[in-house]
Amino acid sequence: MKALKIPVKKDFWNYRLKKISVLLLALSLALALCACSSSDIIPSLEEIVENGAEWGGEQIQQVQGCTLADLEKAWGEADGELPGEYAYFWKVDDTTSVNVYYHRNAEIEHITVTNADDEQQTAPANPAPQPAQMSLAQVDGSAFDLSKENAKTIQQILDSGSWVPDATDCASDYVLTFDGRTIYYHSDCGTFNERLEQSNQSLRLSDADRETVNAIIQAIIPHDLSPVEILPFSYEKVLQMWKKSDSGVKSDGFQNTSEAVIATPQQVIERAQNECTIEYDTTSLAYDSAADIWRVTFYTEGSVGNSQDVYLNGNGLTALIIYGE
Repeated sequence: MKALKIPVKKDFWNYRLKKISVLLLALSLALALCACSSSDIIPSLEEIVENGAEWGGEQIQQVQGCTLADLEKAWGEADGELPGEYAYFWKVDDTTSVNVYYHRNAEIEHITVTNADDEQQTAPANPAPQPAQMSLAQVDGSAFDLSKENAKTIQQILDSGSWVPDATDCASDYVLTFDGRTIYYHSDCGTFNERLEQSNQSLRLSDADRETVNAIIQAIIPHDLSPVEILPFSYEKVLQMWKKSDSGVKSDGFQNTSEAVIATPQQVIERAQNECTIEYDTTSLAYDSAADIWRVTFYTEGSVGNSQDVYLNGNGLTALIIYGE
């Protein structure tokens, strides 16, 4: 197989800018849920440069499903990232580089072979599309747009991680949306869950990556990510002690009249806030597992009385409110 050659006229050397030979290799590598079986099937950098645009067909099919980690096993660690791109480059020699452009979940968009006579790494004429704006929200909460820097950090964590088939049973408390994807995240254990059309996949983060993602969440949605103490209580005893006709008891006219997901302590507290009518600076949380009832108490630290207990069932519906004096 002959290498591609670009005819160059001698008088072209009088131009101040040198011609860059860019060979676009269209690669549509659907990652699905697993990486390629072996790095041995990945062509060498020299082979890609030698064959240029003619490299493809069966060889492309062979490497379908490969990720950045697979490429680094075959080619070694990338020599760097292209500025402003989701792309990495490998130097083949002093004059040639192979650039790999990524999109979404480490999916390879395309590869370019660039003549490095240029003074700097230059993006191709048709650069890989960037992911749409990334947004973050608590489950059933308002969404917040991430900065380009934070979005890139999370994108790199998602791309470099080892996704496995099937979602976990983690009670996700955040949802990440971008580029048509919806990925749920559980901040306590650091697990991403993504529901796909044909199957699901999950990604368990290292402690370092979990701390990085949680720090971004903390900056975007300020609140305490530390575990909330959940006290036990008996809802049956509450009903025995308080009657609907008692002063300070409210048994109807609630705000929470439609079901909602309250899988985390933060979600329970936020749901109960819909019913809160007093000023407060502190909350406490209790749960009756037998009755599947939550109790959120709103009060002012150091004050006597002036509290409000909101009782929610497991579906997020308000069951009872008791005001303290």
